[in-house]
Amino acid sequence: MLSKDPVYNPDGSYDYSYTLYGTKPSKVLAFVAAAVFLVAGLLHLGQAIKLRTWYMAPAIVGCVLEVAGYLARTQSMDQPFDTMLYAVQQVLIVIAPVLIAATQYIVLEKIMIHVDPTLAPIRPSLVAKIFVGSDIVSFIVQGSGSGLMVGSTSMASTGTNVLLGGLGIQILSFSAFLFACFIYNRRASVAWGDPSTVAHKANPRWRLLFFILAVGSAAVLARSVYRVVEFAEGYMGPIATNEAYLYVLDALLMALATVLLNVVHPGVALRPFKLQSGYELAS
Repeated sequence: MLSKDPVYNPDGSYDYSYTLYGTKPSKVLAFVAAAVFLVAGLLHLGQAIKLRTWYMAPAIVGCVLEVAGYLARTQSMDQPFDTMLYAVQQVLIVIAPVLIAATQYIVLEKIMIHVDPTLAPIRPSLVAKIFVGSDIVSFIVQGSGSGLMVGSTSMASTGTNVLLGGLGIQILSFSAFLFACFIYNRRASVAWGDPSTVAHKANPRWRLLFFILAVGSAAVLARSVYRVVEFAEGYMGPIATNEAYLYVLDALLMALATVLLNVVHPGVALRPFKLQSGYELAS
């Protein structure tokens, strides 16, 4: 049962069972998550400057939102009965992955252009536009639902349904994206093995980048499914009130999707490939 006024334990500490947290949250985990995304974001910023890959801006913004969300969470822990503070951290953490998902779309577009755009099931120039457009809708719906869910007790049920709708849009959109990835990878892999094709001239590291893209995309999808299950159970359900799920199925998965693109960056993996003779084969 929630309480608007602080409830204390006999030792004078907050009784979190009367808050939206359900149990006492960990500040250490929140700071660790913020630190990981801060480092990843700074690395992406540095790589964007050095490699001139400003198309990776969504990854940078996504990291900024993640950092802000987890830092806001630490502040909310100090005032756990303040639903507005809780709402701020909730909204930031819920919508940040939308930007991380957008990064996956852009990376696929760049791979298509680098290897052979004619093999794409969707025109490369439309990939980001279609899926980012879908994510913008999802972003708006999720943000609205999050605000309703924690901003007013009377609107909690409506907010949950709205948020679930936004997550549903994201899952459907991302499933279509993964299907496009599968089709293109199958076509490109066959063409890349044929010396007479344009794809054969691509930097071999595109295959490693595509693997990274697949892992990151799977992480984004898994996180979305987790959020659907969480919110379907309600904001006081067993998943929502056990933050272990948050850090394993959201923070860890989003960090994985983000950091992997630091390690195998498209600005490096998709550089023009040079033979020993020095001739560039792809740009």
